[in-house]
Amino acid sequence: MNWHTKNDWTGYSFDTRLYPFPDELFKSLEDDGLLVSLNLHDADGVNSWEEEFPALCAALGLNDSATAAVPFDMSDLPSQLGLEDVVLQPLERLGVDFWWIDWQQGERGYGASGLKMNPTIWTSHMRSTSRQRRGSTRRSMVLSRWGGLGGHRYQVGFSGDVKDLNWHTLAYQAYFSATAANVAYTWSHDICGPQQDQELYTRWFQFGTVSSVMRMHDRGMSAGSCADDPAGPSCVLVMPWLAETAAFQAMRAALLARARLVPVLYTALREAWDSGLGAVRPMYLEYPEEQIAYLQGLGLPQFFFGGFDLLVSPVMRPADPETGLALVSLWVPPGTWVERATGLVRTGKSSGAAAAGATAAESVGVGVHAPQCPAASRAGISVDCAVSWPFDKEACLERGCCWDPEAAGRALGDTLAAPPCFLGHEAAALVAQKEADLGEVPTLVKAGAIVPELDLDPGGGRAELVGAAGKPYERLVLSCFVSGVSGGVGRFYEDDGTSTAYAATSLELGAFTWTNVKWTYDPDLGTFTVVVGAVEGGAFEGRPDARAYRVKLVNAPPPASLHLTKGGSQAHSPERVPWRRQAKRRPPFGAAEGEPSWHYDGAEATLTICLPPLPTSEPVTLVVAALFPDQAVQVQRAAAQVTAALKAREASVWAKNSSTRKLRAAAAKPAARPPLERAAAERSVGAAKQAADALLSGVRGAFRRAALAKLVLNEARLCPGEVTGQQSSGALQTLAATPARLSRAAALDPAAAGDVAGDGSAAFWELVAGLPGMVMAARREVADINATSESAWRVKHATALLRVAYDDLLLT
Repeated sequence: MNWHTKNDWTGYSFDTRLYPFPDELFKSLEDDGLLVSLNLHDADGVNSWEEEFPALCAALGLNDSATAAVPFDMSDLPSQLGLEDVVLQPLERLGVDFWWIDWQQGERGYGASGLKMNPTIWTSHMRSTSRQRRGSTRRSMVLSRWGGLGGHRYQVGFSGDVKDLNWHTLAYQAYFSATAANVAYTWSHDICGPQQDQELYTRWFQFGTVSSVMRMHDRGMSAGSCADDPAGPSCVLVMPWLAETAAFQAMRAALLARARLVPVLYTALREAWDSGLGAVRPMYLEYPEEQIAYLQGLGLPQFFFGGFDLLVSPVMRPADPETGLALVSLWVPPGTWVERATGLVRTGKSSGAAAAGATAAESVGVGVHAPQCPAASRAGISVDCAVSWPFDKEACLERGCCWDPEAAGRALGDTLAAPPCFLGHEAAALVAQKEADLGEVPTLVKAGAIVPELDLDPGGGRAELVGAAGKPYERLVLSCFVSGVSGGVGRFYEDDGTSTAYAATSLELGAFTWTNVKWTYDPDLGTFTVVVGAVEGGAFEGRPDARAYRVKLVNAPPPASLHLTKGGSQAHSPERVPWRRQAKRRPPFGAAEGEPSWHYDGAEATLTICLPPLPTSEPVTLVVAALFPDQAVQVQRAAAQVTAALKAREASVWAKNSSTRKLRAAAAKPAARPPLERAAAERSVGAAKQAADALLSGVRGAFRRAALAKLVLNEARLCPGEVTGQQSSGALQTLAATPARLSRAAALDPAAAGDVAGDGSAAFWELVAGLPGMVMAARREVADINATSESAWRVKHATALLRVAYDDLLLT
């Protein structure tokens, strides 16, 4: 609101002391691809000091020298049209893209009689439709407070200034956002956090990155006397770059993840326009017969983001001070799901049909009877009943939760304490527990899903990142989650991003396109096939004629061969795709992308195929012959000469350090996983994929947590073996370096002898199978570190990270 003159809370003229050249400012922001909104409080009408006051009076037939103000009156159409066309339209011509209506909220007043005739919804209506009324085809939107049912027509919702910065308010926002889908509404919430609790700020920020609309704002708590607080600065944090390093890095990663998911979010918004289902959706919309899906506000703050393939569970409680990890309760729906951050494969549970003679609610112990309530210390399933605060025993029991008197006594009078409610036996049996580090936003991806993302380079600077959401999709990443299933489909939507030409419902007539993607697995051939279809739909300005792709097979085996077919199979022959070392940086937009290639990212347990810009009017087909555990041995035997040459080359490198070679060879021995020494004839190709899925489950998480453990120890020079003269087994060092060894081992291409360096795919599976043993060795090594009292938390945190990594590897 500081943009306008300070004569009054209401203002419509730029404060030229702060903004002497508004036109230049708008042009600069437009060049960066940014949209601009201005904040308005219309309560006091248009006063005589406003620049457009004389013109408004002339339009209304008033004498401006004898008129003090034109009041804001929703029942007076001429003055409302004058406000829109005479006062606000010049600002829109200057460059204002949408308005933030920050005052009108209430059921009556200012010419509004109440109920559906309230000032909020009618102001939103006027601001949202004025451009179209004038004949413009440019899209409109507003940021508006709640005006009642029907407000979904005028997105986006502003939930008001956040009042209390605590974990309960955060948990309530997640519940509030998801259930707003019941009336097709989309909320945006203030994102800020206390300087003294940057963990809470980080989690609030992360929640914002998986919300329909992300918006950073506070009600004036970020500056003022708090800056000179005798106890130290206590102002609220609104800008993430002012946070401490660990918090900033976690927030930056979450923001980049959201930026990459623009195609997912934009596709969901098109689906919302078609169906009324918002981009954030409660679980019960997809699983209406699953009673546990209705525990949205009872400790399961889960919701779907960008469709029904991503199920997010943002962290809503503080971390354990001992481990540094936060406990997350989550329900895994029926079917197979993959944790996005860790690659862990989870199989979901159903609450099932209600037992005979019992209601559906009783089947999970909700609301009808008091469930069996073990002591909280034995149940361990805490509930964020933020929909009701303060808590009371009866309300807790009515919701199917258990009341723990001891925990309740500890929490009385403490609004920051964990709620003293716990799930009963029935619901608790369906809930999984997960421990998340500060940088993780727990997200389950439906097995088989194809997730389209922008191919952004964080090091590309302003030209790469600023305004990326408004640019055509010149490069996309298509992540196929191949664990546990034999195929999947996905699609993404495009239009010009600015006009209303998308509104035509016909695919042929509308100025928009859909691109369909599918992948399948053939158990007889042991091949994955990915087909990116030709674009379908009409033309629009900026529609890409060509697009580069990076196709990722998540939790996939390394390839024995990989072929690309451009266009239809009738007109083009498959061409072999060679291995290339993974580039540190991508070419900038518009630069040559080179030839097709593939590499294996060991840290992500992901096969990546890089495709140069190809015509979007033609389909693209990839066929990957996979090397499964048993097949890897056979291929190695068939390619004996290649293997021998590579082993000899590798031996010349490893011979430089005999002790390290012996240590790593021992660490790579299979441990706690199914043996690999089975004849191929004993297992079908389908069974081989199942074995590979189990072996690769959780690998990404193990490497991620090993890197975090090493980082937190390195900050205090505590990592074993990294100080001159220090004796150590080097187990953590070896584990942290294993992703590079996996990438190298997967690089062997037996179809083209001698053109690639690598250890061979047999070594790949040997490393994967030995990963639990390596993690356990690293955990023991870290637990033995003798740290000072000031650094003891680092050892505990690193040990906890490795414990969770080990447990996840053994879940399959």
